[in-house]
Amino acid sequence: MATSFVFGGKVIQEPGAYSTISSVKGSQVQNISSGSVLFIDNGIGAGYGGAGISGTNLSGKNAIYEFTELSDFRNFIRGGELLDIAEELFQPYGTQVPGISKLYFVSAKASTQSTITLALTAGTNGGTVVFDTVEGVGSAGVEDAGELKIGFAVTMHAGTFDPSKFVFKFWRGSWGGLYSDGTPNTGVTRANAKPILVAETEEISNVSELEAFANGDYNFLKYFKLTSSTPVLTGAIDALDLTALGGSNVLSTGGTETYSSAALDLVLAAVQDLDYSIVLSDREGANSGGAENLKIANHLATEARFTKFLFVGGSANSTNFVTQSITPAIAFDSIHCHVVHGGILKNLTYAPSGVREYTALHKAAYFVGRMAGLDPQIPMTFKIMNYDGEVHEMTSAERKFATKSGVITTKYDPDFPGNIVLNSINTLQNNTSILNADGSSYSIQAMRIISQLNKIIEVQSKLSLLGDQTGANPATKANLSNQSVRLWTAALLTRYEGTLITSFQNIVVSREQDAIF
Repeated sequence: MATSFVFGGKVIQEPGAYSTISSVKGSQVQNISSGSVLFIDNGIGAGYGGAGISGTNLSGKNAIYEFTELSDFRNFIRGGELLDIAEELFQPYGTQVPGISKLYFVSAKASTQSTITLALTAGTNGGTVVFDTVEGVGSAGVEDAGELKIGFAVTMHAGTFDPSKFVFKFWRGSWGGLYSDGTPNTGVTRANAKPILVAETEEISNVSELEAFANGDYNFLKYFKLTSSTPVLTGAIDALDLTALGGSNVLSTGGTETYSSAALDLVLAAVQDLDYSIVLSDREGANSGGAENLKIANHLATEARFTKFLFVGGSANSTNFVTQSITPAIAFDSIHCHVVHGGILKNLTYAPSGVREYTALHKAAYFVGRMAGLDPQIPMTFKIMNYDGEVHEMTSAERKFATKSGVITTKYDPDFPGNIVLNSINTLQNNTSILNADGSSYSIQAMRIISQLNKIIEVQSKLSLLGDQTGANPATKANLSNQSVRLWTAALLTRYEGTLITSFQNIVVSREQDAIF
């Protein structure tokens, strides 16, 4: 009697050749983003935002803030030039196309918080309640004629439904400061900047209820933290407290910040394993090739996990085209570093003559936002960015010189119409061939593909091959053969054919002691 066996779901008895297709042991593909951006604040955020990397209440990795919505970041930063930069990152072409997927924000500074001391001395067990606000200089409360403009404050009011009880309201100022042209960053004058209500208690009658509110209200905890009460207050809040406090702001006081090179070192140590793909630095123009950007560039080349990319703004105008755009690009000479040349113009009704001039950092933010919203394999060439004009209308000769030197340029193209990207290049000076023998390329598109593939392979192999909780792991090398690694890699790369890559071949696997290459 002939032997029989089950193959491909069928009982086989007749001699012959049979085939079935099955996958190697796989894993769920992680959602590995190429559109997350790290913004390092070396001073542009002074007076706004939150704790620095050496903060008092928040420090280290806890002082790296994450945002996925433009409105959330704007509420956090509260004012300054970063209000516009955030819009350029999240909405580089209006709301029509996506921008960055996530923004990590960190400040290279030491900081302390401001505090609000609420004196409740008339009620039972009279004393003080202290609230911390956010850290930094801009957190201290400033008022004009009794109206809060900057920082934070608390007000006390009689209850509406029960006049014997009281309501505490917590406010932040909305004045966003002046741009360099002397007009408001937000378009709203200081006189018209009204305080914003952040949170308010229900009608309460004692400090215990105030403490319960402070420890559990989501909106309150965005900006405030109850830190102490002296003595420990549990008693009633008295009408005499309302007489003392009612109708006026109890302002936050204090708050300091100091930017430093040492703080930037701490930033780079904290973000080493962070899952971002692009860095945007605020050091631009005369500082485009300066110490801070060189330090970041060295970190990306030698310390950061995965291949990541730094973008800086070069010169805003034609006067410094060579010294602030060309020269730094040639000095960087790196697949990690990118210099964006030229300031931009935006039509704003409240700006002088209806037009505001922005620096090259803003164009870099537009470029980063536009690029981060695209898959790595999609080139940036001819992509439109949502500003209204160029500060430096470059000649054809200047654009050719910039391209040869590794500088990103743009121009207005009436065929679209719009301000478009002309060259999607990094600062690598070995830029005569699209792909060099060492795997480097001047093409941002090519390097983003390579970076994303390496990131996918590294993360997925760590989770599926080395981190498999039921199968092969480094302690059971016999279970992880060269052939299984080859088949696993082929199965993974197949998922990206037609998107990141057109095809692949010649996966070579070798073993050296307990390492598989």
